Amino acid sequence: MENSQFVSDAEFNTYINFAISDLRDKLISKVGNDYFAVSQSYTLSSGTDEYALPSDFYKLLWVEVQANNTLYYKIRRFEVMEKNYGAIPISSYLPDIRYRLRAGNLLFSPINQLSARNVRMWYVKIPTKLVADSDELDCAYNGWDEFVALGAARKALVKEESDVSDVDAELMYLNQRIEQMADNRDQAEPQRVYDNTINDSWWFGSWR
Repeated sequence: MENSQFVSDAEFNTYINFAISDLRDKLISKVGNDYFAVSQSYTLSSGTDEYALPSDFYKLLWVEVQANNTLYYKIRRFEVMEKNYGAIPISSYLPDIRYRLRAGNLLFSPINQLSARNVRMWYVKIPTKLVADSDELDCAYNGWDEFVALGAARKALVKEESDVSDVDAELMYLNQRIEQMADNRDQAEPQRVYDNTINDSWWFGSWR
């Protein structure tokens, strides 16, 4: 398609950005959240229990609250029927604050324990769309950016009603490679099962 305007530059940008989203989803689904983890901090205010999510929010990883010793501790999600449980905490050291996603906000409970608490949310962000030729891909690991090029090429061929079998063969090979290699970035320490029946924060309030 060189020197052809059958697929415009703007269309190719759309194809490229779609393929980027596809590649990132593959990495995220393979225990790859740490590829794209970023944080957002909040200072909670008394009487305010809802706080807006970042505009680039995609998936939540975990939420943590700062204790009186300045360290951050992971907090748990509350179920709908548990809202405002813990209004009378066992310890003032770290009140039993919990969170829940609701539409475009992060909701905290109980509302009377939120004043002046610092909270940090770790999340996976939506990829920034590439627009200019100088824009850089943030998931071009070890040749995986070829997946993006092939994905865009396939959409262009489909529009042209051309044969896509060669591109599909290349995509199948690359997809298998990514599936095999993306699972664990930390080869020194394998993934392990977390025993969530043991509440690691029971001694300062989160005992339920």
